[in-house]
Amino acid sequence: MMDWVDVRDYGAVGDGIADDTAAFEAADTAAAGRTVVVSKGTFRIAGNLTVDNPVRFEGRITQPATSRIMLRRNFDLDSYVSAFGTELEAFRKALQALFHNADHVALDLRGRRVDLPGPVDVAAISGLTSFEIRRLITNGMLNATADPAWAPTVVTSAATYSPTNQARLTGVANVASIPVGAQVTGTGVGREVYVRSVDVSGGTLELSQPLWNAAGTQVFTFTRYKYMLDFSGFTKCSKFELTGMELQCNGHASGILLAPEGDTFRIAVSSITKPADRGITSHGRGCQDMAIDNCLFASNEQSL
Repeated sequence: MMDWVDVRDYGAVGDGIADDTAAFEAADTAAAGRTVVVSKGTFRIAGNLTVDNPVRFEGRITQPATSRIMLRRNFDLDSYVSAFGTELEAFRKALQALFHNADHVALDLRGRRVDLPGPVDVAAISGLTSFEIRRLITNGMLNATADPAWAPTVVTSAATYSPTNQARLTGVANVASIPVGAQVTGTGVGREVYVRSVDVSGGTLELSQPLWNAAGTQVFTFTRYKYMLDFSGFTKCSKFELTGMELQCNGHASGILLAPEGDTFRIAVSSITKPADRGITSHGRGCQDMAIDNCLFASNEQSL
């Protein structure tokens, strides 16, 4: 008996058009501990797929953004690069699987660099709004490349603040244009105040903390920085960790935007290098019990 099975022997076409999901599942069942070989070609997987046996990719996979592929015996970035062909798509797909994989708590980047042309919306990739099980990304670099996607979104708008409702702006003009997570600046605002939520129908914004001397109506500026790892789409995210990582922002991007609620976010033995605007921040309460251990933060303004 051969020590491998080929997905083509179970009906996979590999033309990038036919749905080869069933053939992959049949090959995986037949493998029974042997290696599943994905021979040369482009194989379309139209839905979710779990491969229980070892797998070797000579061909490539295409899959909808919302569908997941679980490589239960090859859960590392190298395997996903072999499957999808590029580090960026591999990272997105592996990160997606990390949130849905009961067998693995850690994604090993295997020392690879992943170039990011724009923010990674972690909640959107995972398809979840809340997650509180330990997950870890380790051993690699995320590298921000020059791209217009990193430019902050800046909106100016008139709004009213009352000290009797300390966490809200009312009567906000063009409120739908103001993104959640934007920093608020203006007369009497104070430092590090962010938009926590937006109520378009009510014309109001919830703030991350009270303003100190901004009673009345004025024009505020709302600046939404762009982060390499953006967790703001979660209502709550707990027990997420980064170890042995470098976030090379290159003056293009900010580092990490935390979820508005969460417990025990940890970053250890890592570095955030040359962030454009922020290293780690939150538009909510931040992360309770956040741990930053043996890390390097290198400013983008070192020449000054």
